Amino acid sequence: MAVIKWDFTVEMADGTEHNIVADQRDLSEWEEEKFGTPFHQAQNKPVVFSRYLAWSAMVREGLREEGPADWKKFKRECKEVRENSASAGDQVDPGKAAPPDAP
Repeated sequence: MAVIKWDFTVEMADGTEHNIVADQRDLSEWEEEKFGTPFHQAQNKPVVFSRYLAWSAMVREGLREEGPADWKKFKRECKEVRENSASAGDQVDPGKAAPPDAP
């Protein structure tokens, strides 16, 4: 089974940035949310998907509080979630060429 993970930089309205890694634990949280979707349908809500995974990972790491109230607060305070990995949720396969380095 392939490792599923996303490397994010989260930029908050107060100017702070957090580098965080979301993984299958966060994906399962997303799928259980009433607004979530199965993983194969996540492209239907790509911005919310990335933001939720980042928030969930931050909760796991003790950087945010758990629960609907903090998720709502996070949505207001988070300016941007940027992916740092070459391809979200996709690790380099030994049979594939590595993605090019960013300039």
